[in-house]
Amino acid sequence: KTIAIEFISGDGSSFDYTTGKISLSMNMESNQLFHEMWHAYQAYQETQQSFKQSLLNQEMEAWYAQYLYVSSLPEYKQGSKWYELYNHTDLGKSIRYLDGYIDNKGTLLKDTYQLESHLVTVKKAFREIKDEAGEYPYKNYPYNDDRTAEANFTNLKN
Repeated sequence: KTIAIEFISGDGSSFDYTTGKISLSMNMESNQLFHEMWHAYQAYQETQQSFKQSLLNQEMEAWYAQYLYVSSLPEYKQGSKWYELYNHTDLGKSIRYLDGYIDNKGTLLKDTYQLESHLVTVKKAFREIKDEAGEYPYKNYPYNDDRTAEANFTNLKN
């Protein structure tokens, strides 16, 4: 498939599975591009139906991959926007704490039950996050409970 990249005014970024288009703000940072490219990669490993039935699963993996990327950058230090996100917000901390359960190659570090228990916390954090407009952007993202906890991170293995 072909990926199209569109630069948009304002903030934010997104990936549209149907069109294969990544929309990026003119103000975006490299890790935001990484996040949307990760979604494109995920999408091409799934059928359209399985992708759309597991949007929250996909977000968990993309956020974790983004955390692994951004935390390796020299500018990731106390006081930076991304350090603050991953160390001082419920969602950010729940993503950061995934590194105690699964490594950067998608290998399980603890038993599946422990990862599944932590994913309940991650899912709750996604459901409770508000955007700048006061909306809950992940409220209606479907989560596929039929996937094993480890299966949520299979793209890290590739």
